[in-house]
Amino acid sequence: MSISRQVQFSSIFARLQYMILMVLFRMAVTRGLYGTFARGLAHVFNPQNIAFLSIEGAPPFRIHLNDAYWTRFALYHQEYEPEIEGILKATSGHSLLFCDLGANKGYWTTRAAALFPRVIAVEASQKTYDALTANAGSLSNVTLKRAAIHSETGHEMTFANTYQSHASARLLDGGLPGSGDVTETVQTLKVDDL
Repeated sequence: MSISRQVQFSSIFARLQYMILMVLFRMAVTRGLYGTFARGLAHVFNPQNIAFLSIEGAPPFRIHLNDAYWTRFALYHQEYEPEIEGILKATSGHSLLFCDLGANKGYWTTRAAALFPRVIAVEASQKTYDALTANAGSLSNVTLKRAAIHSETGHEMTFANTYQSHASARLLDGGLPGSGDVTETVQTLKVDDL
């Protein structure tokens, strides 16, 4: 069964950047090489170039074309986390609530918004939370929380955001951040307290 996908672009230059990225994706033999290609190409094009991806009629998910992670996973025509896709389809119509814990920029949040009466999305990183807000903050059935999911509410966690990737944050837990990393402290939230 094929999934319907629609991609729109913020400008004609964004479309051109996307087409070049898809060629580079096919040429890159490693994930790191593709990341280098994508970041290098971002120096040539406007960093605000965006692709808007809508799957199965869900609200659009914004992907900045300088984001090597999301251009690789969401825009290239392959299944992204098929196990989550299966959960969405199996539970849609049987549950009133979908929780996206560690929501990142909101890929599954926007998908779930079209399938569930209520969606709660939680993300810890401020920068990533800002992108989540841009993607899902205006959706009437979506509630966003900036927190780290934990076994108890009200504690603080400090983690380091790796400068090259929003998807590579790690708990410091007494360690030191790497060169160029940005540290951030966030409150914890227990799932039951959502």
